[in-house]
Amino acid sequence: PATSIRTRRPPARPLPSRKTMALVGGGVATLVVSLVTTAIMLSRSPTPAPSSKTAATSNRPSAATSKPKGPPPPLAIAPFDAAMPKKHQQAWADYLGMPVEKEINLPGNVPLIMVLIPPGEFMRSEDGKQQFKVRITKPFYMGKYEVTQAQWQAVMGTDPSHFKGPNRPVEHVSWHECQQFCSTLTANLGKGCTVRLPTEAEWEWACRAGTTTEFHYGETISTDLANYDGNGSWNG
Repeated sequence: PATSIRTRRPPARPLPSRKTMALVGGGVATLVVSLVTTAIMLSRSPTPAPSSKTAATSNRPSAATSKPKGPPPPLAIAPFDAAMPKKHQQAWADYLGMPVEKEINLPGNVPLIMVLIPPGEFMRSEDGKQQFKVRITKPFYMGKYEVTQAQWQAVMGTDPSHFKGPNRPVEHVSWHECQQFCSTLTANLGKGCTVRLPTEAEWEWACRAGTTTEFHYGETISTDLANYDGNGSWNG
């Protein structure tokens, strides 16, 4: 599986991301999953897959047939500008012979789109002062969007959400239920693929996309940018 390396372990603190704030706003958490496949580091298709479009698959991701050739692309090291994430994705997709976006068809032909996250390195601060280096050592796929109620229904057969809507994020699910969702989807995908929740480091690496500010869009936050109690402030 994809791993991360860090030099110290300070006390946990909510991730400084607009997306994270939006997800937990109103006391409702939603689910984003990661797809880790052994084929992603061990094989390469003979013809590079198109990376500018979503590659549609059956409920089982297609396996590549040959190993990557030549040295891997360099790690993406933050900070970098908004154009670089796509360049890093493209370079790793070409090297692996896999698409930047992979569409998995869940039961009932419900699509789940995963996005390739290349490995890289960034500085992280959990207490606002002390920074430490985090390195994502392997590429992996992460859900492009939060898991929807239609996707949860397709895998689990139920919809526990309060705010109903097939394309709305699933909510009112526990950590244990999310683990069951991941294990059930893993079993459906077959050998060589593992679906799991992303680690803290993977989540922040994907959300930041090379930025170094407190939030991915700057140093401060407002109710225009996230759903939270506007009577409080953060660096504002």
